[in-house]
Formats: sequence, C-alpha cells, structure tokens
Amino acid sequence: MSGIDCPEKGQAFGNRAKQAVAAFVYGKQVTLETHGQDKYGRTLADVLLPDGTNINHELVKDGWCWWYRKYAPLNT
Repeated sequence: MSGIDCPEKGQAFGNRAKQAVAAFVYGKQVTLETHGQDKYGRTLADVLLPDGTNINHELVKDGWCWWYRKYAPLNT
C-alpha cells in the first residue's frame, strides 16, 4: 500500500493490522490508484472502496499503520 508502513507478519500487531485491512475490503470491489513499484517490485497503490473511502488513510486514522513520507507519492 502506498505511503504507509504497516506491521508485517511476525511483527507486533501484524496479524491485527491484516485483520483490519480485511475488515475494510473483504468481499468488496476495490479500485487501485497505482504509484509505481517499490524496490522489491511490488505494486504501490492507494486502495479505494466504491464510495471513495481510501483504505490507506483509514488504516492510519485507526492507528494500524503510519504515514511514511519516504514512501509516499509526491502528490500525497
């Protein structure tokens, strides 16, 4: 996900952060606004729900992730 840093598998709160993402998107159609790739070749994107909710922003607001300037797109 673009511009944010979330705990990963094996890190403190990694499973809970994954559950938070799933609660937002499971069974829903999402749109990806892509911003290129990271150094590992993974696609970076904002994840948007049909109503325009930006999941990246919601995860930061809810405290599961933090905005990371180094990885944020220039227009953020």
